[in-house]
Amino acid sequence: MKIVALLLFFNAFFICYSQKGVKEIYLFIDKNPVVEVKNDTLLFQKFVIDFNENSKNKEINLSIDKERTLIKSFKIKPSNNRNLNLVYRNEKNHNIPIIVQKKDIKNVLFYNEIIESMNSENFSEIVSKFDLYLIEKDKDDKEYFIAKKVVLEKLSGL
Repeated sequence: MKIVALLLFFNAFFICYSQKGVKEIYLFIDKNPVVEVKNDTLLFQKFVIDFNENSKNKEINLSIDKERTLIKSFKIKPSNNRNLNLVYRNEKNHNIPIIVQKKDIKNVLFYNEIIESMNSENFSEIVSKFDLYLIEKDKDDKEYFIAKKVVLEKLSGL
């Protein structure tokens, strides 16, 4: 009986211990929200991650007509699910921003890293497994930051 109790104790201990880990991703963004609503009881902000911003889906073709005039033609390739919204909502002081020390931040992503080198589907799949906190980046190198817990929303592209 003691062996069974001991095994149950170790099993519970290892399950609890294995679930401890980093559960947050901190996203540093240097863009202003595209939507911001403030009043006495609500702060709502929406930030957009536009994966099309730096991609090669825009194409300019140059040609010359018979009168030797330069003609520019623009072509935009369609994209699918290339925008993601980060929504921050603080209603009646539920989901207030938190202060995070620089030394406590383990998982970090920067806006430029995301739009320049990441696939939108892969990004949303990985980030959905964590709590996502947004930090509006300023120029100062601080020892602490104000982080807002945001929710990820997918948008469809063209």
